[in-house]
Amino acid sequence: MAVRAQAAKTAVGLEADEREPTAPGPRRQGRVPLRLRVGVTGHRSIDENDPTIIDAVRGALSQINERRRSGTAATPVDLIVVSALAEGADRLVARQAMLDGAGLEVVLPLPRDDYLGDFTSAESRAEFCTLLGQAAAVTELAAGGSRDEAYERAGRVVVDRSDVLLALWDGRAAQGRGGTAEIVAYARQQHVPVLRIAAGRPGQGPPRPSAIDELGLPDVLGPLSDDAFAGLDRFNSSPLRGGGKQPDLLPPEYLTAAPPHVQRFVKYSQPYFQRAEQIAQSSQRLFLRFTWLLYSMAAAAVVVVATQITFFRNDPTIVWAEVIALAVVVITLALGRRAGWHDRWLAARYLAERIRCSIFLAATGAGDGLRPVAADKQPSDVPDPDPNREWAERAFREIWRRASRSFVAESDVSALRTLLIGAWVDDQIRYHQKANRHLGKRQRLLTWVAAGLFAVSAVVALIHSTHTFDWHSEPDVWAYLSIVIPALGAALSGYGAQREYARLAERSRLMVCRLKEAKKLVADSKRLSSLQRAARSTELLMRSETADWYDVVRLHDFEVPS
Repeated sequence: MAVRAQAAKTAVGLEADEREPTAPGPRRQGRVPLRLRVGVTGHRSIDENDPTIIDAVRGALSQINERRRSGTAATPVDLIVVSALAEGADRLVARQAMLDGAGLEVVLPLPRDDYLGDFTSAESRAEFCTLLGQAAAVTELAAGGSRDEAYERAGRVVVDRSDVLLALWDGRAAQGRGGTAEIVAYARQQHVPVLRIAAGRPGQGPPRPSAIDELGLPDVLGPLSDDAFAGLDRFNSSPLRGGGKQPDLLPPEYLTAAPPHVQRFVKYSQPYFQRAEQIAQSSQRLFLRFTWLLYSMAAAAVVVVATQITFFRNDPTIVWAEVIALAVVVITLALGRRAGWHDRWLAARYLAERIRCSIFLAATGAGDGLRPVAADKQPSDVPDPDPNREWAERAFREIWRRASRSFVAESDVSALRTLLIGAWVDDQIRYHQKANRHLGKRQRLLTWVAAGLFAVSAVVALIHSTHTFDWHSEPDVWAYLSIVIPALGAALSGYGAQREYARLAERSRLMVCRLKEAKKLVADSKRLSSLQRAARSTELLMRSETADWYDVVRLHDFEVPS
């Protein structure tokens, strides 16, 4: 029965994704639309046909719409209701929101066939199936514990996925585990704004109070802060190069041998990955080229001054070359900061790596990859101070929650184990081994060249100060060299420090050791449950490494060369 329910869930998600009229075009381009999610909690015993409650619900939805952030052509902000579709409040809100064009995402506390037994009539079960068929995404929570515990889990998942919670609640304490009062309390703990509609239950007396309460509802309801929304909109608006070889989420040899549910997930995720990968590569390329230009022009300015003083003392026009070099430094700094190539590179790379890892979680059914890792954690009442990682993380959540995922059979374990080792762990081992060699070589080269220049400079300074080889001629070449050579050495040292070659090379070396341990864990997994644990462990390792890399590199944006 559980298998059939899981299969039904997958079919619903897939059909809804293909049915959505605005989805195919943007998805082919890899643009990530935002969805303002309105979670629903409330009493199952309320009268769904009470005109007073219906009017209050429509008024609350209208209020949310009025405060909803305005989207753009590249980044629309759609309204989505997140509901368990229980009788009463859940369905009432879902119906009213969908009348105004809102979408629906469903969180089922139990497998579907089991959940149907909680409904009071055949008409109620039919309505549930109809609404479920209209959902854009369905999450079916695994059975476990009592029904009250299942409802509590579902209520918390609804809150966790919501940007605002609409509560149809009489204001009284919950009568059982997972009741409306507990879910509202949980939302407050998670700092999710709550919009309350006073709705009574039969035999409980009038609700208190009798109007809509705003519990922390902000003036503007948006899934992202202003800076983070601007970052995502710029990501969605960026033109992509046409033609040529596009980056593959999975190597073709692994994709063709993968189980069908993996191929479907890759097909869905590929456009998002390609956009993130292309933007990361192009932004990194521009950032590195302009960083090199910055340090080169700073050194050139010193060289020009020394050249003018030493060789062209009576020709002031050479000073214009220094002015041009310094102007290029200033313009490069201003242009690089304004264009945001550094931020775009890091955020797009972060998103691309999140998408890449999600394949293997989806392949094994190992979870959603949305749990925070140590490097990601922020105090619950403090917003993420970095808007770039904020929008990248939200974009990944949007992509993941719209994806269709299938039941994973025990018979797929062998193929999945091969996939995880070859296309994921071994691929990352090779990448970090290559990165360690490449970055280490770069660091050694810069170190030796800079050290050589400073050694030559020391010799030149000694010769100049002791008047050795002093031919009493003009111009003073030794003085010139004692100025120019340290300037070149300082430029190389500054560039090497800015790139963090040594630190990143060491990180890759350590990551290879950890990945080899993860590979052994995957290889030793003979059953699906152990393979899922290995996949979760490996994903957390890679995500933690990506977050740490991000924190190291984000501190080195365009800087004044010194």
